[in-house]
Amino acid sequence: MSEKRSPNGVKDVLKRISLESRTRESSTGSKAYDTAYYMTMQRIEEQGPDRAELAKEVLAWITCAKQPLTAPQLREALGVRPGQSDFDEDDCPDYEGMVSSCAGLVTIDQGTDIIRLVHYTTQEYFDRTQQTWFPDAEKLMTDICITYLSFRKF
Repeated sequence: MSEKRSPNGVKDVLKRISLESRTRESSTGSKAYDTAYYMTMQRIEEQGPDRAELAKEVLAWITCAKQPLTAPQLREALGVRPGQSDFDEDDCPDYEGMVSSCAGLVTIDQGTDIIRLVHYTTQEYFDRTQQTWFPDAEKLMTDICITYLSFRKF
């Protein structure tokens, strides 16, 4: 799926997988999605340590956040390093890197600027497999929020 150029390309693959799985008795739709997402996560991990870490942080924030995040909010959260006393804009990733590192699993809604997973089944998959892909997500998010609220500007 990471070869797809757009979120709609990924959605098309997911629809095709779902249709194919319905015609085969050996695979259910859920298993087919899980296989596709697992393979995508394997490709993410093969990108190199920095891009893989960025992707997992983006996916963790989107999956675990209690409300939708805008791309600027997520970008700023990703730029916070636990223990900092001041925010440094140069620590923030660019939007293209945030999206492209996730191999087609996320998109930024042009109307609302919300960064989100491309399909509801992606959320379901990560809800089931969070401990595999980002087991420390809540701790990381907590550390970042505490650091952010502790900045001298506040």
